[in-house]
Amino acid sequence: MPVPDRYRRYEDAWHRAVETVHHRRLTDTLVKRQMMDVAERYNNAIVFPLHDVEGEPEFPALAAQIISDAVDGFATRANDTLPSLWAPAVDPTAQSHRRRAELRKEAWGATYYESHLPLRLAKGYRQLYGYGTFCLFVEPDHEAKRARIVTRDPMLTYPEPMGTDEIRAPRDIAFVYGRSPQHLKALYPEVAEFIDRHTTSDDDLWDVLEWQDAEHCFIGILGKRATQSYLRRYSATGQVLYGDHSMDQSFLLRAYPNRAGMVTAVCPAAVTLDRMIATVSRIIPHTDVLNKLAALDFIASEKAVFPHLVVLGENGQEPEIVGGQFHDGRTGKVNLVQNARTVQTLNLAPGPQTQVQMSNLERAARLSSGNPAVFQGESTGSIRSGQTVTQLASYSVDPRLKEAHRIIGYALEVINEAVAATELGYWPRRKYTVFSGWEGTNRHVTYRPVDIWTETRKSVVAYPMPGMDAQNATVAIAALNQARMLSRRTGMAKHPLVDNPDAEERALIEEALDDAIVMSGVQLVASGQMAWTDLARVRELVREGKMIEDAIAQAQQEAQERQATVAQGPIAPDQVLPPGAMPGLNAPEAGGQMALPPAEQGAPPSNPEQFEQVIAALMAAPPGGGPAGG
Repeated sequence: MPVPDRYRRYEDAWHRAVETVHHRRLTDTLVKRQMMDVAERYNNAIVFPLHDVEGEPEFPALAAQIISDAVDGFATRANDTLPSLWAPAVDPTAQSHRRRAELRKEAWGATYYESHLPLRLAKGYRQLYGYGTFCLFVEPDHEAKRARIVTRDPMLTYPEPMGTDEIRAPRDIAFVYGRSPQHLKALYPEVAEFIDRHTTSDDDLWDVLEWQDAEHCFIGILGKRATQSYLRRYSATGQVLYGDHSMDQSFLLRAYPNRAGMVTAVCPAAVTLDRMIATVSRIIPHTDVLNKLAALDFIASEKAVFPHLVVLGENGQEPEIVGGQFHDGRTGKVNLVQNARTVQTLNLAPGPQTQVQMSNLERAARLSSGNPAVFQGESTGSIRSGQTVTQLASYSVDPRLKEAHRIIGYALEVINEAVAATELGYWPRRKYTVFSGWEGTNRHVTYRPVDIWTETRKSVVAYPMPGMDAQNATVAIAALNQARMLSRRTGMAKHPLVDNPDAEERALIEEALDDAIVMSGVQLVASGQMAWTDLARVRELVREGKMIEDAIAQAQQEAQERQATVAQGPIAPDQVLPPGAMPGLNAPEAGGQMALPPAEQGAPPSNPEQFEQVIAALMAAPPGGGPAGG
């Protein structure tokens, strides 16, 4: 196993890593084979061999894609909600501790946002259900100088063996993947001579090892695939049992200390009885038989559409077609047959039990995988209520969802610690200004890793309502609020669609006050206490983009200026009223407009003769108001 001189101090650790990986690859053969079986059927990349009949085509999976439906249905439902993140303060009574705890939460949220965590979780849920495990890995992004969360393929991952109920960072982990000779020589020029010495074709594939433990990080070559990688076998201690070559095809390419001080990965597994196994791998025998029956049923149906023709000869003679060519009936030509007693067809329709057997197999597979037919829009029986269908679907998967949510929550707590260790180990005093876009914290935050990660790296990640999607959570929270068993504020904090409960609570209060302001304005106009032109002015200002309180304040200022104009004093008879003070369409004196002057009355008679005539007329009137001369 060649080791460059500059990495000579890592030689023993590299040798132990290579031997450990070879041993794990040997013992994990069955688990990886099960993962490959699931992946082939999920991608519909498998054909089913039938009876060896000349000219019979190969058939892909023709039945319902139960495995892919089960994996995708589980993952999309589980990822319908996102987990909540809490960063507890070391001393909750100290303001500085609470502030640093808030910064830790926002820094982790920024890493979630930059790493596109919802998409990572979508893939992780698919791997958890399809493979029985998944892997999240924190890698240092040296270009952006920050930690980044990525997913790794479980089929290429070899962590420290752990129990299915252990969720922690492994003590060491290895990733093995294939690379072409051209790729390796272009990326690592120093290995070109070594590869050329062992490569016989450009199509050769070399296994690359990426190793990490608490002290070291290695990148090297395990060997050329199909030789050392698979034909060699090792004992439990890593010693070679048999093989065709010595371990001379391993080559250390890069070695450097692990500044994080821990393995920045987590590979939890689905909780099982005794060993790791995926849920959908149990139904592979069902789906294989189902697809084989579907292919045979298709062939039988095709033969029923185009049946075989049989010609029975007369008196033992061999029938012959006149002209030597059989014409297709769609051409309209007549076929003449001699020495024939009768011509008939062999109608071989598919047996009725085939469909029954296929339905039984599909039902068994769906029940075993927790993927009822209702997920694909199919319902049986006399169900008429949509709520009944929803409940039936929920009962089938909620326990699995709840367990998966808890696994993801515990795994993200380990990832948070790895993020903190990576930033603190590689860039401890770098000043970060990042966007924290998780759980409604839509703002930038500034911090230094040494200031916030030193005192603690602990966090709590959990789904507020594990096992429920957004629709079920809405129904449950509304029922608890109605029963006065849960406050509205707590309900908003637990709802998956509410990113920022504090902001939503403020928005609800503002909306309620806006509604009250609008109703008050309408009532004031209806009672005549407010000019409806003033209300129209408020609406105009709101349309221009002002907040309703600013619009009311401006309309109030304009009304006060108008009222000040009216209050300057009485209007002389020969003085013209200002247009702004006239009531216009409003009622007089509404909104500060001036009241209309009273109608001008006739002046009393000033002529003495006229005055005497009026007095005489009044004196001549009889008492009691009766007619004169009466």
